[in-house]
Amino acid sequence: MMKKVYTPVILLGFLFLFQGLSFGQDSPYYQRPTERSLTNNEIALPNLKTEKVYWYFGGNGGLKLASQKTNNDFAGNLTADKIDATYGEAYFGVNHDDRWQAELGYINNPLKLQWQLYESSLRAPIQFTANETSHGVSLKFKKRLFTLDKITKNTRINLTTGITYAIDRKNTTLSEYGFRLPTGLSQNGYTDTLTVTGNFTQKAAPFSGELGLELINRLANPIEIGVFAKYVINAKGILRGNMTVESNFTESKSSELILNGSNFMFGLTIRWNFLHGIRYLPEIE
Repeated sequence: MMKKVYTPVILLGFLFLFQGLSFGQDSPYYQRPTERSLTNNEIALPNLKTEKVYWYFGGNGGLKLASQKTNNDFAGNLTADKIDATYGEAYFGVNHDDRWQAELGYINNPLKLQWQLYESSLRAPIQFTANETSHGVSLKFKKRLFTLDKITKNTRINLTTGITYAIDRKNTTLSEYGFRLPTGLSQNGYTDTLTVTGNFTQKAAPFSGELGLELINRLANPIEIGVFAKYVINAKGILRGNMTVESNFTESKSSELILNGSNFMFGLTIRWNFLHGIRYLPEIE
C-alpha cells in the first residue's frame, strides 16, 4: 500500500522539478523589459545585439583662417593683410550606431580680401577691402575612427569629409574704384599726382571640398557637444583684386591680389538628437 502511494508522489515531484529547471533556463527570454538589466541605457537581451539610430539637428561655429598673396608690392608700398573671420553652419543628419553619420546643411562662409597702399605724404595708408558672404549647401559624411570611452562608448573621434555648393557664386565685379592722389609735397606744393584705379572680382567656382577631424561626446541621449578642425579646398582666385598706379614721373605699376584656394576652419559643434531608436538583431546567423 505504501509503495503505491510513494510512486505517484515521487513521479509528481520529478515533473515539478523538471518544469522548474526548464523555465529557469529560459526565463531571460520571458522577462518583462522593466525586469531586465540595463547596460548603457540598452536592454540586455540574450543572443541579441543592439544598433542605435539617432536623427539630429546641429550647428558649428568657429574661426576661419585664410590667406592671400600679391604679385607686386610696389617696392614695399603695397601690403596684403592677414585674413581671420568667424563663420557658422547649421545641419540635419542621421547617426547610425555611432559608426557613421550623414549630414545635409547650410554654411555661411565669409570671403575677404584686403590690402593697403602706403604713400610717404599720407599720414595713414589707404585700405581697399572686398568682403563677400557666400551661402552654401553642404553634404557631409562622417566615419568613426576611435572610441575613447570604452565603458559608455559615448566619446569618439570621427573622420569628416564633405562637399559644399555655393548657391550665390558667380562671375561678377564686386566693386571698382579710381581716384587721383597728389604726392611729393614740397615748399612749392605737390610735385606729383598718382592716379589709382582698380577693382575686386569674384569667380564662379561654386564647389569646395573639406577633410577634417571631430571629437564628439554624448552628454545624454539628446545632447552631444564637441570640437572640430577641417581643411577646406576652394578654387584658387575665388576673389581677386587688381590695382594700377600711374605717376607723372615714373612708369605705371600694376598688382594683383588673389585669395588662396585653401583655408583652415576650427571651432565648436553641438547637436540635439530629437529621435532615438534601437534595433535588436540576432547574433546567431
